[in-house]
Amino acid sequence: MGIFDFLLGKKESKSSEGIKSNTTKNGVPFTNEVERELYENNTFGYRDRKDNLDYQNALLSRVNKAQAKYKQDGDLEAVIKELEYAFIESNPPCSTSQNLDLADYYIKAGQYDKAWGYLNHLYRYQQAPINKIRFAQAKVLKKEKKWSYAIEMYMLGYLAKSEWNNTFQKEMFVKDIKSCVNKLNWDEDKVEYLCYLIEIQVKQRDYSESRLTESYRKFCSDNYVE
Repeated sequence: MGIFDFLLGKKESKSSEGIKSNTTKNGVPFTNEVERELYENNTFGYRDRKDNLDYQNALLSRVNKAQAKYKQDGDLEAVIKELEYAFIESNPPCSTSQNLDLADYYIKAGQYDKAWGYLNHLYRYQQAPINKIRFAQAKVLKKEKKWSYAIEMYMLGYLAKSEWNNTFQKEMFVKDIKSCVNKLNWDEDKVEYLCYLIEIQVKQRDYSESRLTESYRKFCSDNYVE
């Protein structure tokens, strides 16, 4: 009886091995039998990590193909649709710094409201560096000719950027806001004061956006800027 049970078990095992899948649930083939065993047994969470990585790689591949196609045909609608799927519709979304590219395509297409809403989404869920989000928002506001608000976003962007090494890149900031400053007819003293507002917070290691926003808006109010 014991021998029969053993032989029966062995037979069932062979039958089970015969129907083993050669790929993961995402259709990625196993490189060897060891990987298959790790995956099927979910050893140390291997299957979970593998599935997530394969899923992310598939989304990233889709993004790269869409952007390569756009470089050839310039079809904004098509590339926006593909990137919306990868970065908005997919759950979880594609995790890559290329998610900011979608905002750029929205801007190129003149879809400023979509760009603004998407950038706010990235900010809310911390899906991109704050400084890069703020710079992209400044680009949207410049397109809409909201010069003083664009400067505010640049200020917040440079404040966030300063946090990496506690250094304010003043010359780059002045260069970035130059076109907005010219539109507002602000003189050098005003620009220097804007730099000062950022510099004082960096010096104090205070990276509070709300404090800088409050200081800047008071400056605008004092100078009758809407």
